[in-house]
Amino acid sequence: MEYPATDFYLKFKTIYNNEGYFSDFVLVYVSEMFNEIAKIQSEQLLGKSFSEIVVDNADKLYFKEIYLTMIPNKKFKFDTYIEELGRWYLINIFTDKGNEQDYVIVYYADITGIKNNIQQETASDNIRREIISLTDKTRHCNKDNLISYDDKRYSVEKLLELDVEVPSDCKTENFDAILKKTK
Repeated sequence: MEYPATDFYLKFKTIYNNEGYFSDFVLVYVSEMFNEIAKIQSEQLLGKSFSEIVVDNADKLYFKEIYLTMIPNKKFKFDTYIEELGRWYLINIFTDKGNEQDYVIVYYADITGIKNNIQQETASDNIRREIISLTDKTRHCNKDNLISYDDKRYSVEKLLELDVEVPSDCKTENFDAILKKTK
């Protein structure tokens, strides 16, 4: 399977205070595709704490929402449409404990193709439902004034004789003439 060239990730080192409690994250690495896709120079962000990055870039790349959900040693993922990139992303946040140090990875996986397929399938399902609905109507009433009722086919005249309500979509231009004839 080929992966889109619009995926990228950020790697943060978890910072703890002197008492061993979580303090913040520092951005230590960005993938090669970040500069090209995000249109942000990684040099402006590398070495900064995530809280600083969010203050300066809260409206970019969903940073504010990510910052609010990032917790050391926890996993979290969600999908969202990132307006400035014009694409759907699955954002996966997870901890990497390589080399005895805590790192948090924020991985942006482009799912635009998947979302577009889902939207197309939903549109197709709606069309299918309309076709089925039309098919059901034609089962109940066709151009020969035959109507399905209790799994039997009756003419409009017969239903009127049986005092059964005739569906409104079966009341064609000649319905009044049929009604007069049966009375």
